[in-house]
Amino acid sequence: MWLKDHLSETLFCLIIIPFLLIVGGCADYIVKEELPTIAHVHIGHAVTGWKHTPDKQGLFVVAEKTGAQALTSIEGFQEGDVTLETVKEHTQEMLVAIDPSAVSIWKKNDYGLEKSLTEAIDHITFAAESDDASDNVKAFAARFEREAQPLINRCVLIKAVGEEILKSESLVEARALAEELVVQNRANIEGTGEGGEAGLVQLRTMLDEMINREDPPYEPVATKYLFGIIRLPSGLWAWWWEAPHDHDSDKDDGGGGGY
Repeated sequence: MWLKDHLSETLFCLIIIPFLLIVGGCADYIVKEELPTIAHVHIGHAVTGWKHTPDKQGLFVVAEKTGAQALTSIEGFQEGDVTLETVKEHTQEMLVAIDPSAVSIWKKNDYGLEKSLTEAIDHITFAAESDDASDNVKAFAARFEREAQPLINRCVLIKAVGEEILKSESLVEARALAEELVVQNRANIEGTGEGGEAGLVQLRTMLDEMINREDPPYEPVATKYLFGIIRLPSGLWAWWWEAPHDHDSDKDDGGGGGY
């Protein structure tokens, strides 16, 4: 009996106690791991990643890429022999980059410049509306929306002009309109000059400056957190694992995927 009890105590010391220490250490680590702020998660949706974009890129990153693609596409009509057909081909390529749904109703969920920039504005606004948003983020959101809105308006204009080109039967008319589209798409990238409207280049600078002002500093948000928030019926945002179970089905309506 003594030997049995002694062995039990020995096994307890050799196996159970170390196990408890390991588990306790892990638990302590989990507790101490700091979550990003909800505001920073929304900023991450703009600059790091979003579940529905191509390759899960940040919304503003997609805006930059599609804006550049739109300009390259429409500038291409100037190369080689300019015919009505080539002008229309390059115009259609440009429209896909601006708004894929402009050329196909089946592409309404695809991301062009207009959609990606609109949603980037939305998420910067969501960041500012978060309870944990800094004064820096709150002040920036309104400015970002104000500076970005002319680009959205210009996208609407570009689509209207592009549609006129696709309907045109005159090379002279189509070419003149395409030349104007080059100007408008370049303005989307570079802005309209000193004292004028901002372009994507200037908006990127504004975003970076806002992020650099954050205190505590903004850190790139890990994927598990980037896609880990949902929007509750109340309009508030929460981590999906902390939300009431009856809202689990809304996971893809927040950081997990949409609105």
